[in-house]
Amino acid sequence: MLQIDIKNLWPPVIDLLTVEKGFEPALGAALGDDLDAPIEPSAPIHWAGVEPDAGDPALPEGVAPLSGHVTQAPRELARRLAQIGVVARADGPRLAQLLKPGQRLVSTEGDLWRWDGFAVSANAPTGAARRLAERNRLADVEGELAVARAQLETRRANAAQAEAELATATTAETEARNRGRELQRQANAARDRHADASAKSTA
Repeated sequence: MLQIDIKNLWPPVIDLLTVEKGFEPALGAALGDDLDAPIEPSAPIHWAGVEPDAGDPALPEGVAPLSGHVTQAPRELARRLAQIGVVARADGPRLAQLLKPGQRLVSTEGDLWRWDGFAVSANAPTGAARRLAERNRLADVEGELAVARAQLETRRANAAQAEAELATATTAETEARNRGRELQRQANAARDRHADASAKSTA
């Protein structure tokens, strides 16, 4: 009940995160249920936020932090993300032996190795990983929809311009035909006058 009330009153931190495509399982494994906690200080369960400290231990040599693949995150998660490394799943068990207290390793498949020896295999994506992947897919769809809408507006504008040009051409054609008929009438009248004048001159 407490979890339900918290989600209803304060948005979970997962709603404030954006991760690169392909790294959703890694982030889901790294933070798990902690992604459901909000950052709102008034919430009974929340991320209070601790700034990264210069004295924090470095990840094992050659291991890049997961924070480099999280494109948007509240500052409350900065220290946690800096202490999570991304590794190839084959290297995880070996590199886990080098972790310092508080550190974790994850693979892009969703495996987890923790500094205290706790490990989780990526047998199935977590709910958090699925939600992150769905949000990335939604962002892709929204981007494609925006492009499609822009293309539709361009086509509508082109069609409207073509219709306007057709209307102008039709008007010009009608005017040209009317002018042609008027010139023909004037030519006929001139021939008639010329014929009358010739007839009178020979009479």
